[in-house]
Amino acid sequence: MTLGSLAVAALLGQSVTPGESGSISGTVVHAATGRPIPDVPLVVHRSENQPSARTDAQGHYILKGVRPGRYSVGTASLPGEVFSATRLVNVAAGEHVRSIDFRVYPNQSVSGRVFDEEDEPLSGVEVVLLGREYYMGELRYYRYGIAGTNEQGEYRIERNLPPGTGWLVWARPLNRDELPTASDVSEDPELREQATVPTYYPNATTAEQATVVILGAGEQREGVDIRVARLPSYCLEAQIDMGEEKSDTKFWIQGVQPSFRFGPTGGVTGTPPGGQVGPDGRIRICDLWPADYRLTAMSGDPNAPDSFGTTLVSIKDADVSDVSVVVEPRLPLSGRVTWAADPPERLTKAALGLRLNPLHRTSGRGGQAPSTIPGRFLIQPDPVMDEYAVWFFPELPTGVYGKDVTYGGVSVLNRPLTLNSLTAGFELHVIADHDGGTLTARVTDDEGHPIGNATVVLMPKKATTYLRLAETRVAQKTDQNGECTSPSLPPGSYLVLATEDDFTDSSPETISTLFAARLKAEEIEIGPNEKVEVSLKQLGLGR
Repeated sequence: MTLGSLAVAALLGQSVTPGESGSISGTVVHAATGRPIPDVPLVVHRSENQPSARTDAQGHYILKGVRPGRYSVGTASLPGEVFSATRLVNVAAGEHVRSIDFRVYPNQSVSGRVFDEEDEPLSGVEVVLLGREYYMGELRYYRYGIAGTNEQGEYRIERNLPPGTGWLVWARPLNRDELPTASDVSEDPELREQATVPTYYPNATTAEQATVVILGAGEQREGVDIRVARLPSYCLEAQIDMGEEKSDTKFWIQGVQPSFRFGPTGGVTGTPPGGQVGPDGRIRICDLWPADYRLTAMSGDPNAPDSFGTTLVSIKDADVSDVSVVVEPRLPLSGRVTWAADPPERLTKAALGLRLNPLHRTSGRGGQAPSTIPGRFLIQPDPVMDEYAVWFFPELPTGVYGKDVTYGGVSVLNRPLTLNSLTAGFELHVIADHDGGTLTARVTDDEGHPIGNATVVLMPKKATTYLRLAETRVAQKTDQNGECTSPSLPPGSYLVLATEDDFTDSSPETISTLFAARLKAEEIEIGPNEKVEVSLKQLGLGR
């Protein structure tokens, strides 16, 4: 897990403490008009009983029976005027926290039409809103919103999006979800129709060539029209080695980017085009265009495959026929957790957990395991041979952090973990350290009044590239007292700043803005097991 992800998980995962219940109250108003919004549902997340309430005619609400602790309080969606917002609130025993107000915008939307090369509207096309994020060693794409086109080729995607973040709009024809085992497309490329290619706004066939769409708060962007491209069509023939799994093996094919997957920011489920493998294991997929693909085969439940195999295929200017995929059973994966240095007595019973998240699919999980420190663990259920992101369980004891995770002697902390037959027998080695320090920041205005819902960003000084900054920065929201405390961090030099903007994601816009803002940040030193406090003024960084 990145340090930024760990911060959010630790913050929202805090346990409540015994004591007299309190309450949280405030108002919900429309940010553009200032009018109160009635009948908005609100809920206290991650609490024992999740108190909930709705706003009255004046937009006022009160959440009662809130036990002491730190919580995320959020609004929910309303039909016809969809929005959501959250605030962090710290409730002491018997405290009645007031003025936790929400200024909300309607969801942003993107709309337009999809045409073919003859300017004819295309119906039945899936239009996808793609987010971009630095994750696991590279810039990756994830599916965040989907809409289909009607008979006039029109679509509209409505989502709650961070203002100022860039998105790609991608049109994908829907008539390819179910593929035959062996396509009957002609063997002669000259006799084939051209392939209708998934196309990025306005008419690009690669993400690198696409136009980025950036929306303001509450913006309803129209005219995002896409002219779908057509390119020469090629075929792929492959042999699926199913071993003993002869009857229930399926295959899928998808572009390497964007893939169907979940990311740390979010995403939506989806299944790439695929079909059933025949008894002889041969498949033939046609209507493919020049691109890099991931061909996958698995048996059993997609959410918990019995066996799995995947390979990369590059199609340039000719059919490809020498591809093989070996479908292999689950691979037992064990490991150990060790301390980087001898721990103090208070940590003799410390524990952490690991979770494997698949990098290229939305179905299923890679397994997880709890462990003592030091100790041994076994990932359950056994993972299939695939690529994963390794995340730590929240929350770790005070002062403890994951210093590194290695597999076969190679670090997989913030890098893909690749399981295959060549690495069978390797162990995961988690190195934990206990010298972590913390930073408590208090954000105030010029008159010393606390500013709630500000974003405090903590950046290691040695993070001198966009990718490294995205992997190691910690971004947190302040509570109603203008305060937030970081998770345990490795000792070292850091740059810290506070901003009114929501810079908690890892999009290129956020990371580039933070990188440029390093000169405005305050430099601090966090020593081993040190608790540092700092007062900050809020900066308007913008994008």
